Amino acid sequence: MSIRCAPSARRDGLLSVAFGSILLGFSAIFVKWGLSGGASPLVIGLYRMLFALPGSVLLVWCEGGGLGDSKGVIWALFAGVAFAGDLQFWHESMRYTSAANATFIVCGLSPVWVATFSSLFRCVRYRWLGRFGQLLGISGALVLAGARGARVGNGRGEVIAAVASFCYAAFTLALAQSRKSNSARQSLLWMSIGSLLTFISIEGWQNQPLLAFDTLAWAGLIGLGVVVQLLAWLMINSGFAGIFSEVVDAK
Repeated sequence: MSIRCAPSARRDGLLSVAFGSILLGFSAIFVKWGLSGGASPLVIGLYRMLFALPGSVLLVWCEGGGLGDSKGVIWALFAGVAFAGDLQFWHESMRYTSAANATFIVCGLSPVWVATFSSLFRCVRYRWLGRFGQLLGISGALVLAGARGARVGNGRGEVIAAVASFCYAAFTLALAQSRKSNSARQSLLWMSIGSLLTFISIEGWQNQPLLAFDTLAWAGLIGLGVVVQLLAWLMINSGFAGIFSEVVDAK
């Protein structure tokens, strides 16, 4: 008996991941639309999770697996709090630096934090290639943060983006713990709820404007919730399921 990956499922999965990644790339553009239209970083994150929540509920309902294991729910809620921190700091960083700079720093540093936390608290050991990749991530972030030709402004945006990368690493690890006992859709739902409740709590304290935005800003907010947070996530996760699907052949 042999196990192999189905070629058609693998091909369709790769296309789904590629398309989802393209949609994910619109996130910085949508954030810029929101900021230029008068929405604060906090409100942008709040609406992103709010507009994604109905779709997340529908996905779990269609799956038919219930709301998930309680331990996985707790980890997903914590992941939502960390994700809210990531979005808040990432959005804020784009007020002081370019969207590309902020995004590159978050994407470059977050895997480094994940690897560091895994080594310290989960006793994960990395080979030289993994260490080399971490060094490249740190080096790239330092170049963007320190080089005058790469840095935008006085470097404040780059520092805030580095904080966002730390929050994203915490989100990644917490969501991975949630996925040990819950499905991807269940984890997404509770992560979205945790993130939304975090934004609502901060909004209740800061009382920032929620409605006085132009059409472009609303387009960005809806795009973040539906296209990036929901559709891109669905395409990428469905694609990975197809890539790693296996069929069994009897010999």
